[in-house]
Amino acid sequence: MTGHSIGIDLSINGAHDCTVLDATGQLVQRFTFDSSSAGLQKLEQCVRATDPSYGAPVVIMEPTGLAWFLPCLCLRAEHPEVKVVRIKTSKVAALRRYLKQDAKSDRLDSLTLAKMPLVDPEKLYAVDLPPAAVQGLDRMTRQRARLVASLTGRKNRLQALVGGYLPGLMAVAGKPWEPVFRAMLAVSLNPFTLTDQGTTALRKSLQDKRSREALPEARLPRLRIACEQLTRLYRPIIEAGLLTEAFFDDVQDEVARELRLMDVEEQEVKELEAPSPVDTRRSYPRITCARSRVSAPSPLPRSWPPSAHHSASTVKRPFAGGPASWPMRRNPPTATRRDSR
Repeated sequence: MTGHSIGIDLSINGAHDCTVLDATGQLVQRFTFDSSSAGLQKLEQCVRATDPSYGAPVVIMEPTGLAWFLPCLCLRAEHPEVKVVRIKTSKVAALRRYLKQDAKSDRLDSLTLAKMPLVDPEKLYAVDLPPAAVQGLDRMTRQRARLVASLTGRKNRLQALVGGYLPGLMAVAGKPWEPVFRAMLAVSLNPFTLTDQGTTALRKSLQDKRSREALPEARLPRLRIACEQLTRLYRPIIEAGLLTEAFFDDVQDEVARELRLMDVEEQEVKELEAPSPVDTRRSYPRITCARSRVSAPSPLPRSWPPSAHHSASTVKRPFAGGPASWPMRRNPPTATRRDSR
């Protein structure tokens, strides 16, 4: 027997709108609450007041940022029998259109959510939270995925910047984050300045300051040719007053700033990937991180939930390539859902 249906339209910064329907779909109650202690107590009292003869109520929410997290935890703690469901926004919008409620509002959305168990109960999947022992690991792997995505974006931006303003330069000096390009960046990205330098001065300027390794001799003529071509390209533009040579200084500053930010993010990724004191990587299967496209050891043990020998101390830190999210349910449903955390 189907119990009461509680639809909650979550708000990231404001109050959440809640609609309660009985087993026949009739409106029982409508109210608003927030994620404070008093607000969540109000939600808990609403659940407690439902008629238990119809069975445990179903709470339906959209995955709105992290606004679902505290209501879900509080309901699980106080009423473990309640089924808490997160549903895709597209499904809610489709049902709203079917009910001929084109205008979006919190009240309409909470009512639409509350009707989902009556319309499509087979497609409702309960929220499965990760065990408490790996909550921190869950956050770290998500943070690593965001950092990797940011690094990829910066690399794409740098290649577009250098390739757009200084065509042909990367074919000789390499990618902007590679040693030769970094050595050239420390000197100048102004092709006029690089062209005016003699071969000896240019060789000394482009020496790798960290390894003290000189630029390969065969690359010097190619670099000079690339700079001469850029000089011929930009000379009439500068003479026409459309640009000044200070433009190259601005490009140099922008590239250097992006590289500094890349260095910081790469260091953060390395710290997140550092193994815990008890190295258990060999006991984990390999998985593929969908967001970072990196194959790496999974932070989850082969048997789930963790057995006694997999204590919380053995999963303190993620390893290289930790996924942005992983299955946290014992019996995963066939449909996939993107976690907005």
